[in-house]
Amino acid sequence: HIGLGHLVRCMALADRLSNYGQVHFLLSASSAEAALKLGVSHQLLVPEAFSFDTARALIPQLSPGDWVIIDHYGLNQAYLDVLKAADIGTIQINDLPDQALAPFAILNHCPNLTPRNFSPETPKPTHWLLGLEWLLLRSPFPSLIANPPENGDGLFLCFGGTSSGGQLQK
Repeated sequence: HIGLGHLVRCMALADRLSNYGQVHFLLSASSAEAALKLGVSHQLLVPEAFSFDTARALIPQLSPGDWVIIDHYGLNQAYLDVLKAADIGTIQINDLPDQALAPFAILNHCPNLTPRNFSPETPKPTHWLLGLEWLLLRSPFPSLIANPPENGDGLFLCFGGTSSGGQLQK
């Protein structure tokens, strides 16, 4: 089950990538309802578990050269390896440097983060997408940051946390 914050940052990335082609969300059934409430279309339902077999089952829905961006704590290297063997690009959105895997790229928007912040045992990806330039905000937030309101009202952004009562989904 993907948390609401994970879903929203994936939506922000999808918004940015939409100029390059159709964006599809791979979601488990437990996340699909929340995604629909937020307006996510183009959903492909996949099993909850990340395994060699579930990755192989996904391959017929993809084409060589496609990209899969994964934002989930359950991801494992076997899953990534199956996609790589099928010429599917992978990006891991990773907010836990000590649990990074070896996708094509790792994306983490924390400020001042460098590859040295990752464990020396972490397999190195081809590309590091690190720092605030990779901050995933949905429209219109980037323009509000660049041009703050002049009336003295502020903008409060809260990153992280939970909504155990489902209040954020209402």
